[in-house]
Amino acid sequence: MNPVIQKLLSISPDFKSIAVCRLGQHSFLVKADGIIIAFDPYLTADNNRLIASFISPDDFSNIDVIC
Repeated sequence: MNPVIQKLLSISPDFKSIAVCRLGQHSFLVKADGIIIAFDPYLTADNNRLIASFISPDDFSNIDVIC
């Protein structure tokens, strides 16, 4: 499992708090109340990206919502 996903799964934000992980390219993972949401995950291999994605589509099996 991807270490970023592992870390996010292990974090338990306090009540009325969230955990946020920036994925680059304006993409984020957010965890609140035990639910993980991926916002606009750009995972396509693209030579025009400044930084390659460090998360693959296979890493999203533990994500509850992708939007």
